[in-house]
Amino acid sequence: MSKLNFLTIKKSPIFILTLGLMLVLAATTNVITALTLGIATALIIIISGVLIFILQRFIPENLLFSCSVIIVAALVSMAVIVMNAYFAISAESLGVYLPLTFIFCIRLIIETKTDNKKSLKFLLFENLYYSGIFILTLFVLASVREILGAGTFANIQLFGGFVPLSIIMLPAGAFLCVALLMAGVVSIKNYMASKSKGSTNKSVIYIEK
Repeated sequence: MSKLNFLTIKKSPIFILTLGLMLVLAATTNVITALTLGIATALIIIISGVLIFILQRFIPENLLFSCSVIIVAALVSMAVIVMNAYFAISAESLGVYLPLTFIFCIRLIIETKTDNKKSLKFLLFENLYYSGIFILTLFVLASVREILGAGTFANIQLFGGFVPLSIIMLPAGAFLCVALLMAGVVSIKNYMASKSKGSTNKSVIYIEK
């Protein structure tokens, strides 16, 4: 069970580790764009994680990080080419932020540095968890910003005569939404920590009796 301790809110890549905030702010004006970026990033994380896990057995440890950078850079370049070819609208709206998925993926690889003790199954499970949290975060923020800022959801008009809050679609609105969600996540994290500490204290008292 100790290997599954990361499956808590304490390891949220956006709100706790604060990775990829620039991507979150840029890609959450539209749900479709956010999901496209989220899925592309998830594929890069999962594929690069598997490749690095396999190659680390044949590459000296001092060269592993350099090889990881090359692998992630190649996958990000492939993702950019594919998105420009098949998802031109989303790629155009993301602009320069699309290649910046490289930074997020590299930082996440450093945060969850692979080692020989991890099995491939656990590594896939871990990468899927972080990818899922990242996609969910993009979806929630994009939904809130698009509904309140444009009155639409996935480019579908929801309300007639709705007066959108244009500030939500601006960078200031993005920071506001992220700050509110981050405050909620940190509050839940602190509550879980205090609850866990309380249960531990009860266990100690019971043993002493």
